[in-house]
Amino acid sequence: MKYQPIPELDREYIQERLTSGSEDDVIRAVLSAALHDDDWAWAQSICLSQLDHPSRWVKQASITGLGHVVRLHGKLDLDVVAAKLAAYRESDEMNGSIEDLFGDINIFHRKQDRAN
Repeated sequence: MKYQPIPELDREYIQERLTSGSEDDVIRAVLSAALHDDDWAWAQSICLSQLDHPSRWVKQASITGLGHVVRLHGKLDLDVVAAKLAAYRESDEMNGSIEDLFGDINIFHRKQDRAN
């Protein structure tokens, strides 16, 4: 497996790739949103939208993407994320990715100012 950098894709292209049917395209779209979009909430929504994808690899990329969002922006809607991840609590194949995400949340999540 060779490392390939994740390109910055515009939102329209990301939306197109999410419905392309190509596992690789969906993974790149999710990770591009997580790594490059300035709107953490939009990037989070893209990641969460793919947690129901039939591919294990897309699901893991989506969880990894959530980790990127919190690492880069210091923000996630923890209630929404926890509710969505509850379905995978007993999943051995997702367990490592979810543990990594919780580690990122513990390190990088900043509490919201009451003024915001």
